[in-house]
Amino acid sequence: MGYNYLREKNIQLVAVQAKVSIDDYKSEDSFKKMIENIMEKVFFRLEANIPTLVVFPEDIGTMTVLINEKTSNVNISLKTAIKNVIYRNLPELFLLKIRYL
Repeated sequence: MGYNYLREKNIQLVAVQAKVSIDDYKSEDSFKKMIENIMEKVFFRLEANIPTLVVFPEDIGTMTVLINEKTSNVNISLKTAIKNVIYRNLPELFLLKIRYL
């Protein structure tokens, strides 16, 4: 049994390769603005009246774990920011690890 949900003969496919920074993950608003900015750029390149699928990298939202995290230095790398989040939450992470072994 097959499924054919696509009734249109043509579809536009947009694959996004976003250049992101730690600033894009500082708050929900900054993440939302980043996505909206990307979508605005996509929108102006589309042909009207043709269905469109916009595909983001599977890990675009991974760094949202940094949302609302305080950093003393705004110029730190993403790698350092993640390390800082892990170290601040290490006891809780350790307990979860033990619990689900």
